[in-house]
Amino acid sequence: MPSEKKRIKFTVYKFSPSFSTGSFDCGSEPYNTFIVSEALDYQKRNLGVTYVFLHEETLAGYVTISMGSLNKQKLPDDPVGRKPRYIPALFLGRLARDNKYKGLSVGDQLLDWVLTKAKKLSKQLGCRLVLLESEERARSTYERSGFILIPPSRRDPRNIMFFDLGENK
Repeated sequence: MPSEKKRIKFTVYKFSPSFSTGSFDCGSEPYNTFIVSEALDYQKRNLGVTYVFLHEETLAGYVTISMGSLNKQKLPDDPVGRKPRYIPALFLGRLARDNKYKGLSVGDQLLDWVLTKAKKLSKQLGCRLVLLESEERARSTYERSGFILIPPSRRDPRNIMFFDLGENK
């Protein structure tokens, strides 16, 4: 898992109308707009759940997760053997850190939280992978954390990455 730096203490909550997004700014307008005006509707429509990370009552970051799967044929190696054809996964739809926390490994902590959540879920229901679609500028961060890029193709040029949670023991 990422980073050995001093960790900031967060309180994590499922996002609700009672939370203020305040002056949250992660430097990406689509991610800022999502948390301010789209995340609650996304949850209402059961498309994903957003968790907010508060540091001293300030929104430091958020993640949005949902269920997903990956056709085994897209993997460079086959970690699960002959079956199943689709591998169950947790999909990390969004991860954003406020610019006020830049350089403090907050993004790593958010990612650690997601991987821990996925590992716990894997013991309760089928969940072998964590999937995400990475922007090019974030790809090396995910690779340092153990994510593997599925080679893009002409049919699917996206940067889809996965983290293998392994077998439950």
